[in-house]
Amino acid sequence: MIASRQVIPVPDGSDLIVTLPPAGVAEDLALPQLFESSFVLLSTRLAELLRSGPDTVDSWVRNRFRVSRFEATDILPRAVRRLAPQLLQGVLSTTMDELANAWVFILEAVASSRRIESTDFWQDIGRFPVFATASPGNPPVLAPAFLAFWPDALLSSRSPFRGVPGLRRVDEVFFTRLLDRSGKPAAKWTEFFTDVGVSGTPVLRRFSRVVTDEPAAVDPAGRVEVRAHLYQGERQADENRAVMEALAGWPLWHDVPLPSHEPQSPSVTHHRRGLRQLRGQGRGRVPR
Repeated sequence: MIASRQVIPVPDGSDLIVTLPPAGVAEDLALPQLFESSFVLLSTRLAELLRSGPDTVDSWVRNRFRVSRFEATDILPRAVRRLAPQLLQGVLSTTMDELANAWVFILEAVASSRRIESTDFWQDIGRFPVFATASPGNPPVLAPAFLAFWPDALLSSRSPFRGVPGLRRVDEVFFTRLLDRSGKPAAKWTEFFTDVGVSGTPVLRRFSRVVTDEPAAVDPAGRVEVRAHLYQGERQADENRAVMEALAGWPLWHDVPLPSHEPQSPSVTHHRRGLRQLRGQGRGRVPR
């Protein structure tokens, strides 16, 4: 078959998906290198011949050669779920250009589809990383898009986040790379990334224990301890990390003696008693 501008063998049941290009695309979309292990696009010209020909031929070719229709709400989340953990955990390396190409493809594929309202879709896409930086002068690192904030240059003068240190913001050089490679205006990208989860205002984060995570730890004084580790590419686990980073060093209780019959483990006992304190103050809300 002719796909991704080359001749490829018919899929043999592996994870690689061969799909028609998005409907309405007039020329071959450049498939980003990052996505080549997840799916390939059938030649746009060949796809148009199938669409304009008899339905029986179209159906035979798609069934015989295992070609699926392009559904952004299926193909893109599947690729993100596969790639995000590899990228964020350092298993798969990438460059700013490669990652920008992947985001440009996602933007164009979404734009060629009907308006996508599915919350699950945007939550999956939000797991895909962007280059972000926590403070000026620091090198950008990969972070899930849904945990990133806009840089000052893209915030209004009245934004409460202008000049606030410590926030993990989309790297300005990376954002400029997106503009250059897509030819789209900044307004198009800010609208798209807002759907993905990038924010310029305070965001409510929720901690929900993941079975495979280590227990949240606090020291004997009740201050939250944060262990350094990579993002996981799993949405709840990464949101939990963001919550713990925001609480780092905060005292969750004051002068709460430990009964002598309970084990003196700061990561278990204090954690349990801290949760009791929080429940007493109202449904897991952290006191300011």
